[in-house]
Amino acid sequence: QIGFGFAYLSAAAILVLIIAGYTSAITRARSAGVVMGGMLALVYGLLYGLVISEDYALLAGSLGLLIVLALVMYLTRRVDWYALASSPRV
Repeated sequence: QIGFGFAYLSAAAILVLIIAGYTSAITRARSAGVVMGGMLALVYGLLYGLVISEDYALLAGSLGLLIVLALVMYLTRRVDWYALASSPRV
């Protein structure tokens, strides 16, 4: 048997590599795979931190969600949502 940390790390690494490789293949852009792999690695890192920290899991999860929400709001600040709703669907 192996410990939880090594098992989690190996499973997360394998999944990140598979999904990043698939993203690179379907988009035909290596940078898309690298970005997707980086984002997934951050998510798995945050989830590992939440699993390990029993006492501060709620605080860490709330701060993580706050950061993600702020990032999404910042990245979509110039999207014209009304123009997207009125455009014809393909």
